[in-house]
Amino acid sequence: MKILPATPGDIARIESAAAMDGHPAFAPTHFLESLDGRVRGYFSVGGVNCVMFWSHTKNKPLESIRFVKESQRLAREAGKPVFYPCSPDSPFVPLLPELGFEKVGNADFWLLK
Repeated sequence: MKILPATPGDIARIESAAAMDGHPAFAPTHFLESLDGRVRGYFSVGGVNCVMFWSHTKNKPLESIRFVKESQRLAREAGKPVFYPCSPDSPFVPLLPELGFEKVGNADFWLLK
């Protein structure tokens, strides 16, 4: 096995291999290739922005929505895919589709210290 940087020409192959194994591929920057040339995994370091977000429960809904929209504007300017982690009990959850978000899965977040 070898770890290689993902070039634009590798992306479709990585996405296809991940999909066939039941996984999405989010902005791969590197991939694991078997000795026979098959894609066996990928990772993304810096390929996706992650927006961490908090809005006080005392904020008016419109204030919070404007706050989210400004974060979206800034995130889009970065030109990369953007993840917005959101707790399942957040009052934003039912609004996210209306704000242009697509749910892509569930995950616990782990912080490397």
